[in-house]
Amino acid sequence: MRSCNELESFAYSYTGGDPIEVNLSNQASLNQLSLTAPVQFASNHGSMRNIRSIRMEFPALNGYFQCLDLCPSVEDVQFVFPKTIDFRPSISEPMRILPSIITLSLTSASVFEYEESFDFGLFMDRFQLPRLRELDIHSSLWTDDLPSWSHASALLKRSNARLESFTVMNMLHGSDFRECLRQSPSLKMLSLGSHLIAKVTIDTLTRRSIARQPFACPQLQHVELCGFSPRAYRKIAELVLRRWHSDPSLPIPSRIRRVVLRVSNEDQVKPFLHLPGIDLCILDGLLVIWQDDDFHCTVYPYDHSIFLPPERGNLSHNYSTPDKRRHDVVLGR
Repeated sequence: MRSCNELESFAYSYTGGDPIEVNLSNQASLNQLSLTAPVQFASNHGSMRNIRSIRMEFPALNGYFQCLDLCPSVEDVQFVFPKTIDFRPSISEPMRILPSIITLSLTSASVFEYEESFDFGLFMDRFQLPRLRELDIHSSLWTDDLPSWSHASALLKRSNARLESFTVMNMLHGSDFRECLRQSPSLKMLSLGSHLIAKVTIDTLTRRSIARQPFACPQLQHVELCGFSPRAYRKIAELVLRRWHSDPSLPIPSRIRRVVLRVSNEDQVKPFLHLPGIDLCILDGLLVIWQDDDFHCTVYPYDHSIFLPPERGNLSHNYSTPDKRRHDVVLGR
């Protein structure tokens, strides 16, 4: 068993009580740190230069800024913000250029309303992340009634980030979400809640806004939808079909190769499978995957051997139950 000063990973979690002061300065081997508890770093805390991954929840805003200052080599950042956090003091913080961060995940408290004190966008405004490749935003901050909210897209633009994976759950201002897509030509994976799927989103991903400009997200191949919604299913199917059958005379975006439906039960997958044209895409290589609440995955491919070429054109409106294969896997991103 290793001595305490040789720890490589440390996790601590509890709720309630007064903040506990911690000092991990002597943990030279520590590279993974998870503190989801009312804690604060000691004022004389030394730098933790070997930390590569953090998952943190602090009782006050300054804890998050201090944490980033103490971990100059961190690559994977997961911040959870309790409802007690007031983000307004962010505006007095200096801009931080953090070239080590590759993954940023922000989860704000469930508020389903807008107050400036809840606005984590003020926190995002204080960073420049030139190596950012994966951005996850889990927020219930109600911003759609605001004339504009552009903190996420401004972060990408300011950082000149080459985002490859983008996850948005619950709420994000619609115009900012679409601008994030336009700012992400290297995006390969998009995961989102059903409310963000709208006609204007599909148009953003399949049409040029200006002649001779590239499509948004031309490398997008993997789409995940969280939650059952027949309307969102139709929009996802429209996205798949538009990019599958683009005009060959035009520079085309990549096909959507994988659709993951994150729903509770298998019956909620069937309406998507029955949408016109999806069966032909499956036959042609599209993977439709059901991910249940335990993260088990069921893949729905056709058994190609049962289809004869002359009958291929008659399949799209005569959907039969596909061959299902159970895979307990972690989806590649």
